[in-house]
Formats: sequence, C-alpha cells, structure tokens
Amino acid sequence: MNTKRIMAIVLGLLLLLWYRPALSPTPQVSTPCEGLLATPSAQNNAKTIVRRLSWVSDYGSEELKEYSRVALMPGESLRFEFDPKSFAGQARVEELIRQVVKDETNSLVLKWESGETLLVSSRWEERGFDFGVLEWDMPWVQYEVVPRHQVVAVTRGGQAVLFDVPVSTVGAIAMTNDFRSVRFARPLSLGWLHVGLTEFVMDLHSGDVHMDTTIKHGSFHRENYMLLDWQQKTWEIMRELGLSGRAQGLSNDNSLLAVHDDRLRVYTRTGENVLTYDIKRGVLEFESEWSRFYCVFWSPDDSKLLYNNPRDAHNLDAYILDLQTGEARLLGTDHTIVSVSPFSAHLFTRLHTQEGGIWSIMDYSGHSVRLNKTNEAALVVKWIDSNRALVNKYTEPLSPLYSNSRCYIYHLTEGRWEFVAAGFGFDFDPLTGTAYLLHAVTCP
Repeated sequence: MNTKRIMAIVLGLLLLLWYRPALSPTPQVSTPCEGLLATPSAQNNAKTIVRRLSWVSDYGSEELKEYSRVALMPGESLRFEFDPKSFAGQARVEELIRQVVKDETNSLVLKWESGETLLVSSRWEERGFDFGVLEWDMPWVQYEVVPRHQVVAVTRGGQAVLFDVPVSTVGAIAMTNDFRSVRFARPLSLGWLHVGLTEFVMDLHSGDVHMDTTIKHGSFHRENYMLLDWQQKTWEIMRELGLSGRAQGLSNDNSLLAVHDDRLRVYTRTGENVLTYDIKRGVLEFESEWSRFYCVFWSPDDSKLLYNNPRDAHNLDAYILDLQTGEARLLGTDHTIVSVSPFSAHLFTRLHTQEGGIWSIMDYSGHSVRLNKTNEAALVVKWIDSNRALVNKYTEPLSPLYSNSRCYIYHLTEGRWEFVAAGFGFDFDPLTGTAYLLHAVTCP
C-alpha cells in the first residue's frame, strides 16, 4: 500500500469522525458503474439519518456496517431504511443522490419500497469507479457494480457448457471437491482496505445457491484464492494457540505450524516450540504489505520451509530452509513466493522490476522459467499434478470482463503451453480433463 493511499484513508476517517459543515466533497467520476455513499451530516436543515443499510439480492441479504464495501450487479440493490423522525422526504433524498453521484447517464435506478425505504440499483453491467460523498448521517459504504458472470466448463474435447451465476461476485475461488458446485467470493473491505471475504456456493446441476455468511479474514486476491482454505485453517490454529507472527503456514500433514516473525519457529499442534531458527531480516516500510502474498510454505514432504524475508525497507527475497540441517539458502533476490506446488519441488514467484512484474515457476535450485511477456501477467491458479499447472495469461491490468484473459495448462517438464480457452480459468478436474473458467456477460 503506497503513502498516498494511506493518507487518503486516514483523511477520510478523520473527516467522518470530525464533521465540519463547510466541507462538501465533490465526487470524482470516471465511469458510471461504481459509487461511494458516505456518512453525511446536516446540511440546509435537510438532515437525513439512515437507520439500516443492506445489500439485497434474490438469494439473500447482508446488513452493511460502517466503512463497508460491497459488490453489486444489475438485479441487486442497496436498501436504505431511513429514520421516519428525521426523514427529509423522497424528493429531497433522490435529489441529493443524483447530485452527488452525478448520474449523467441515468444508470442509477431509484425505487421506493415503502415511504422511508429506498432501493438503489444500477442498469450497467461494467465495473468502474465513481466516488461521491453524501451529506447525511449514515454509514460510509462503497458499492461496486460488477458484471453478470457465467461459469464455462470446457471438456477435454473442447466442448463448452455455460452456467449463469445469479449473484454478484468478484471471482471464483474453486470448485468443490466433487466438482459439482462452484465457490464464489464476495469482498469485505474497510474503505480501500481488503479485510476478508464471504462466499456463496452454486450447484451447477440444480442451480441452487447457498450463501455462507462466515467471514474469512485476510487479504485475498485472485492470485491466492487457492490458498484460502489452507490460510484459514492456519489462522484458526494460530488463534487457538495464542500465537502471533508476520507470516505462518500449516504443514501438509497438519501436524506442524511454522511462524515467521523475529525468528522462524516451528510449533506442534499443542503449541510446543520444537524448532527455532535465527533469521536476519530487514524491516519493511509498510509491514502490512506482507499480508497480500506472504506465507511460510512447506515442501511436499514437509522437510523444508519456503518463505520470504525482507532484505530492506522495500524488498523481499525468497529462501528455502532445510529443517534437518537448519541451512537456509537464497532462492531468488526480489522474488515474492505466491504459492508452492504440493506435488513437486516447484514454486510460483513474482519478481518486481521497473518494467513490471515477472511471473515465474522456480525449482528448489533457484532456476526459474518466466511465464509472461512484457506488459503481460501470468497467474498459476492451480497446481494440477507434479507436471502440470493451470495458468491464466492476460495483458495488465486484468479486465473486469476477463476479455483479455486466456487460460492455459503449462507442462513443467516439457516447458510446453496447452491452450484451454479464452476467459479466466480457476479450476481443473484431472479425472475428466474439464477446465472451469469464469466469463463476464458484456453490456448489451
């Protein structure tokens, strides 16, 4: 997270905690697909208090707390329930909304569910950014209009079967173990800060949707969705044992826990510290930057640890540590470890350069094979087996509609690319040879 973003967050929080009537922020509009409805205060004796704010869909609802961020697709709404005692009237409310959001394209749909309950939705199916601040006393909520999605199952013969996704999502996590249902992510954020996600599961055969309200805490992005369950289990054990650390990781057999802080320690599930290694580390300028990718990974046989170590205030290096000998060895300077194969001695890394990111698959000797070209990104989203990885390649940045994403299977031994289909791949069934991709439905 850069300094400007941190300053913006701090300033926003101060403005919310300390009201000055003279301040009347003007929204910065780039597209009509996303907006920020923020806590306002009394203005021109038209003070309006929102008693409750919720995200509403055909498959469930979620009450939004202060500083929330929510995904919203056409057909879903934000429900504002105003306090009757201080309600300024429907016309005044609609006027303020359209003034602040500057809905010049008439993309917003305002529908009064009752005298003091308003539903706000959007006609648009693209994602964009539109920030505005409303001068009312209500929770600060950012809503992001996302497109409708389809899951595409591509069989070994190249046949594609499409399934409509009826709930807004920012990405598919994975298929369930039986490859019958899809797990989708819904983000939870405080302003610009990702704090976790909730998920819903859709049965591809019946179309049934189950909303899971359990919050999965942490900073999750498409590039590490496949680590979600492992990270959640790791954090649960950390809490049970009362441990803390900058990074941690549960072993493959679930018997040991590695924690990296001032030292690299290994604990049993009962909390016994069985191994300790002194690791010289620098101090990052923003320690929170560890949270996006940083974990302590284990080799497939649990005999080695793979981890990142700060070299100075801005750089992380990749290391491998042999638990038997205690020897730590540098794998790559400025390489960030994103994931590790559970089948073979390979890891997926990103190297930061002035020209952009270099995404690679590296072996335990430090030899790496670059996956992307200049101005292109490559994400390993699943290690299929000891010789294959599911990889998405796209021009940066990734389009919200996935129109610039192409899915491949990379054969590690041969160094060969096998094209699967256009779209963002998120899982692969090795038994049937079926790849699962996410497509977005474009605007009409």
